[in-house]
Parts: sequence; C-alpha cells; structure tokens
Amino acid sequence: MRWLGVYDKIATLEGIQIAGCLAHARRYYHEALSNDKKRQNCLSNLSNIYEIERANKSMNPLDRK
Repeated sequence: MRWLGVYDKIATLEGIQIAGCLAHARRYYHEALSNDKKRQNCLSNLSNIYEIERANKSMNPLDRK
C-alpha cells in the first residue's frame, strides 16, 4: 500500500508522535493467551485504556491533553 509512506512524513513534523494501533496489539496478546496465561494482565491493562477512551470520547480534543 503506497499510502503507508505518509506516516514516515507525518512523523517528521514537530509535535507529532506516531503511536501503534492498540486494536492490533490487543489482538496479538489475545491470540497468545492460549499459549501463555501471563498475558492476561496485559489484556486487562489494554481494556482499562479502552474504558478511558470511551469515557472521554465526547471531550474536545484540546481538553484531552
């Protein structure tokens, strides 16, 4: 996909920090659960992050900082 190179250009802008996708991270941990139950703690932490995001979804982006 050609548009993926856009992230490299955006990341060079001052004040911009590229973050990974939590949905993908959560999926990989969930898939690994069948092999390693220690990952349950990570999934719980990711669930807490999703809860915070849902609670603040209606906030003005400037107020989220």
